[in-house]
Amino acid sequence: MKRILLIGILGTIVAITSCKNQDPKSTEKQEQNITEAEAPKEEQAPIDIELNNGEKWKVNPEMMVHVRNSEGLVDSYINAPKKDHEALAKELNTTVGLLTKSCTMQGKSHDELHKWLHPYMGLIKDLGNAKNPEDADQIVTTIQASFVVFNQYFE
Repeated sequence: MKRILLIGILGTIVAITSCKNQDPKSTEKQEQNITEAEAPKEEQAPIDIELNNGEKWKVNPEMMVHVRNSEGLVDSYINAPKKDHEALAKELNTTVGLLTKSCTMQGKSHDELHKWLHPYMGLIKDLGNAKNPEDADQIVTTIQASFVVFNQYFE
């Protein structure tokens, strides 16, 4: 459990530090989020993503392509007759890396995206560490559900 939490924290740090063009106030708020992520999960309140005055947040096209590619990877995995969850985890990690490298978002939209991204990255880590196909399939189902949430709040 501690190892998974540590991996999640490290992934969070990588995602936050890889985003470009951040203003100091945004960085300060993200550092607060890292501290919250370090708290034991039982003590953490769920982070609710907010809409942009009732509308979806705009994600830049350079980032959105990687989200859509990830969705496609998950859909292909679900429909594949032979499943390799470790390979899927590696592919999803690659797309997350590309997503974070292409990040130019700032302000509230950036913060709201990270509310989705951090748990998503944790699911990818969990998938890579799954010990059996049943656990992997359950994690993939949760990842698929995370894309439903993404599509409710972002476009």
